[in-house]
Amino acid sequence: TVANGMRPASDGVPKLAVLMSDGVSNSATAAVAEAELLRNAGVTILALQVGSSSASLRAELIDITNNVSLVFTVADFDDLAAEVSEITTALCNVDTAAPTTVSPTTATISPSAPPPSPPPSPPPSP
Repeated sequence: TVANGMRPASDGVPKLAVLMSDGVSNSATAAVAEAELLRNAGVTILALQVGSSSASLRAELIDITNNVSLVFTVADFDDLAAEVSEITTALCNVDTAAPTTVSPTTATISPSAPPPSPPPSPPPSP
């Protein structure tokens, strides 16, 4: 809430939360319900699946974010540091005006993935 330090919506600053998990929660139902409260308050949730290739954890994180493109996977916490740039880009490109919905794409970070290429430079002026 604004009373607890959140910026008011009129500031136009996106509300983001990052969840890192290396295992399924003790209560997926409670975790998803709490995440829904956050999303209903206008908070976009990005989830990082660390070390586990568990399909049930991935499914839970998709339920928590309500957007498969906001669920990332890294092999371990050491690899997380190498992927900060890609995660930051994902956070900066969040469309907070649009509702988050599950899409058919997946976003997986792997330590062997090359960094994204920068956009081409415009041609020089004559």
